[in-house]
Amino acid sequence: MRAKPRHIGRLMREQKTLAHLTAQAQYQERLLARLRAELPEPLASHCIGAALKGSTLSLLVDSPVWNARLRFQSPQLLSQLRSDFPGLANIQVTVARPAVTRPKPSRHRPRMRSTQAASIVEQASSGISDPALSEALQRLAKVLEVD
Repeated sequence: MRAKPRHIGRLMREQKTLAHLTAQAQYQERLLARLRAELPEPLASHCIGAALKGSTLSLLVDSPVWNARLRFQSPQLLSQLRSDFPGLANIQVTVARPAVTRPKPSRHRPRMRSTQAASIVEQASSGISDPALSEALQRLAKVLEVD
């Protein structure tokens, strides 16, 4: 008999590893909210992640422009956050990598048109004895012509 599926919230509380990851994610969200409260807009909305490891606060921003602005603001931010995090020594700012979306490879190569190619195909069609093939080559020559 199959076991009854368990609720995801219950699993996350009962499994030690998942409970630890959940607690860590919640801590990082609270840290990010605290950090955003100290930052002026629009800088606060462009700070998308925060993690405290040892004496270093790692911040994640969504573009290089906001990276530069946050680095400029970091000494002031560091002094503001030391009241809540007395061991805080430095702030590291990095830019989040954008989700890479690669274009799907085309099944067809782009059409290469040239007057020279059209002329060669048309000349070849005149030397063909089969009328259907000759006609097909003439149509191809018209397609190859540059507009």
